[in-house]
Amino acid sequence: MSQAVRSNLNVFKYSSYKLSGFTLIELMISSVLASLLAIICFNMFFASSTIKVQSSVVVDGMLETASVLSLIQETVEFAGYNEQQPVGMNQNIFFPQTALFSAGQVLRITNDNDIQKLIVRFKAPSIQPIYNCKGELLASDIEYVREISLDDKQLMCRDLSAIGGVNAETMISDQIMRLHFKAILVDSTNNNLTRVKQSVALNDKDSVRGVQLIFLVESKAFFYADEHLTKVEFDGFENFINTSKFQYLKHAITINTKNANLII
Repeated sequence: MSQAVRSNLNVFKYSSYKLSGFTLIELMISSVLASLLAIICFNMFFASSTIKVQSSVVVDGMLETASVLSLIQETVEFAGYNEQQPVGMNQNIFFPQTALFSAGQVLRITNDNDIQKLIVRFKAPSIQPIYNCKGELLASDIEYVREISLDDKQLMCRDLSAIGGVNAETMISDQIMRLHFKAILVDSTNNNLTRVKQSVALNDKDSVRGVQLIFLVESKAFFYADEHLTKVEFDGFENFINTSKFQYLKHAITINTKNANLII
């Protein structure tokens, strides 16, 4: 084989080897595509994680709301309950005057600069189990006084004595930012006119039909990625304004008493 032919074969081999590799442009394009794919995967993972966290926050908020509603609904519905009291008999006999209530009065709402307390008294029924704030079963037909209040974001349930002393207390939730009550009253001396009051004093004698409950729940964990301004209006009370990563949900519900002619 001549020298010229061998030279041409070597060139062909070299050229074939070069053609089988990647050019610089191909490597750059592959690198860019790989980077884009990694970014897409990361964003999908981050979005999925964010949705998961937000879903968890929403579920926690629903559970917190349910526990608060359950406690306060039971408290309002049982105000003045006494299964031993015959229909039409004067309630003053079964619920006498104490340091917290006037005779016959079984529900009060105190209001000190928008810091409210709901106080009720009733006698535990024998037909169904009712528990005190610590989860202990109440003895039937014994007068029981319960106070619901908000102390620095902590929703407190307190068992009170007849003179207002605290027998026991339990924190129900530490996610409640605001808690407000409004009593729905019927004035029997003024054509049964319905009124809504933010407080029920010691000697009020109107008939109560229910209690409006308004409260604001703060999420346990961050909901927003960045600081978020939240403004919540409260009719008759100071509005709530805050900037944070937490989510705030306002709830409002009317709870009717079980006793249609209940005197507060």
